[in-house]
Amino acid sequence: MSAYSKNKRWLFLLLPSFAFLLLLLGTINYTVDPYGFFRKDLSKQLVVPNQNFLKMRYITKTSIPFNSFVFGSSRVGNIHVQNIKNGGRWYNMTYAGGVPQEHLMNIEYMIKKGIKINELLIGLDEFSYAVDPEIHVQQWSTKPYSPIRGESEWLCYVRYIFRFPDVKVFQTAYKEYQIRRQPQRKQIGTFFSDYNFYGTGQGTIKELDDEINKNPEKHSQDQKFLKPYQAYNDETDFSTDALASLKRIVELSRANGIKLTIFINPIHHTTYMATNRERLFEFKQGLSKICDYYDFSGLNAITQNNFYYYETSHYRPIVGDMLIRRFFTSDSNFGVLVTARTVERHIAQQRAEIQLYSSGSSPTNPPR
Repeated sequence: MSAYSKNKRWLFLLLPSFAFLLLLLGTINYTVDPYGFFRKDLSKQLVVPNQNFLKMRYITKTSIPFNSFVFGSSRVGNIHVQNIKNGGRWYNMTYAGGVPQEHLMNIEYMIKKGIKINELLIGLDEFSYAVDPEIHVQQWSTKPYSPIRGESEWLCYVRYIFRFPDVKVFQTAYKEYQIRRQPQRKQIGTFFSDYNFYGTGQGTIKELDDEINKNPEKHSQDQKFLKPYQAYNDETDFSTDALASLKRIVELSRANGIKLTIFINPIHHTTYMATNRERLFEFKQGLSKICDYYDFSGLNAITQNNFYYYETSHYRPIVGDMLIRRFFTSDSNFGVLVTARTVERHIAQQRAEIQLYSSGSSPTNPPR
């Protein structure tokens, strides 16, 4: 038998095995679907889906006339849009680690697809200027909707199906599956207990809120509140790009008659004190040159009270409701409206708060 014949024989033997392994890989990835690309009922999602991709796909294809949107990281997911009573059809676009560059691309694409936007709320964080959005492009959990970048949507699905599985993600999914099998699960897993993807774009974790309200003192004394949230490199600086994106959003809003409100989220005091505050102050100064904004960060009766937070990153819906009242009614004194004229005085006040905090002083009267 010639060498050619032997190689041909081996090829015919290997091809079915390769095809079987490829089919097995695709079946596993499609079935588990950790980021929800093919799952219609996201209430059964075992890990947090790629909300950036899924929401942009949904919003640009749905017949529901949403016209008002909240943009931001997962923190703004606790601004419950059903509580906004100003006549708008609101949808919460919250997605993991969302930064201004991503918000700009999404808003531009919405306008391109003919979505009439009446109002925008955009929440910013201490990492809004410290995260490279290109990192999100490389991760299936945060990858933007492919058509926005001029890429084939179907090719994206093919790559997703036949990607090599992430063992840690599969372990997380299995752990959540085990939790959900419990008749009465007292522990919250990796995702929401209720997720209204098609209605509001946000989820709730009612069991955890009920547990906190039942024993607020126990919750407030949890050791988790001693650990700051730092899921980014504090030395990286993308503030120029972030501010340029926000400036472009302001310009788009003016050109398209969109009411725009930009705000800085209330940052838990442990995380705030662990943040490079000078860089945060510089970002606030730069932002004030672009537009007025609300600042809910700093050291105040909300950010220093663990009751209002799930951990040192995410505030609870009770705080989200305070933000709504500040934006849409006069029934709240939480937060500061910052302008180009007042920014220096505002930052000086926040520096003074830090000195008081370091000396052991603490605000007592929580805002409404």
